[in-house]
Amino acid sequence: MVKRKLGLVIIPTPPPTSLGQHLTVLKVPGLPDKVVGKDKNEGFSQLALFDTVFVIDDTGSMQLPADSSESHTAETKSRWDILTRSLQYIANIAAEYDPDGVDIHFLVSDHLNETNIASGQEVLNLLSQVNLDEGGGGTYFEPVLASILGPYVANYEEYFQQIRKKLKVARPKPLNVIVLTDGQDDEEDATEDTLVHIAGQLDKMNAPKSQVGIQFLQVGDDPEATEYLDRLDNDLKTKHNIRDVSYLLNAITLSCTDKWNRW
Repeated sequence: MVKRKLGLVIIPTPPPTSLGQHLTVLKVPGLPDKVVGKDKNEGFSQLALFDTVFVIDDTGSMQLPADSSESHTAETKSRWDILTRSLQYIANIAAEYDPDGVDIHFLVSDHLNETNIASGQEVLNLLSQVNLDEGGGGTYFEPVLASILGPYVANYEEYFQQIRKKLKVARPKPLNVIVLTDGQDDEEDATEDTLVHIAGQLDKMNAPKSQVGIQFLQVGDDPEATEYLDRLDNDLKTKHNIRDVSYLLNAITLSCTDKWNRW
């Protein structure tokens, strides 16, 4: 399932071979499939309008093969390999058009959290410091999402109160949170409660629908993780009668290759 978010979608490029897997890339809806010259990323300048935050799953299971049908060998691409290559590519695009760069938060290695990353190389340098052997235990999204979304919504509420007083103030840049993960949340209820609470606050302030978006990008092919992320994607809005803030970008075939076309 691929859904539109902030005017952008993430879609796969054609695989280099009939058996090869492929890298997921950003594309702007409405642009032609083939764009040449220096304007081939035309449209991504709109990323300057948003603050982009990546949440990285650095738990131990990211060392497993991205394709569960493969055995664990030195040649096997791990989920972490896929995440690293993909994030480098996506961050390069986002940072090129957003002068503020992107922020990265980790589920486990929070001492490595970094803001205003301006290139894919900086992403690689940061991810190289992660020790996945220290990422034992479960997968917990809620603490990280709450630390990002809570202060942001509080800031938006300050703006909202000033607007009600007829003051001229700039609206906070919309926030786009992209969670790259391989697994199911070990505290599903806590994450759901946080998302519902945030959506409810935004609804009360009549914030634009695109003010806050959360995208879950699955790395690997764990069916339980797919089912969980699909529930986040489809059920919260109808179950709690709130805005849709969570989007699943199913990336079961997400993989890195030596060559790929941007679209």
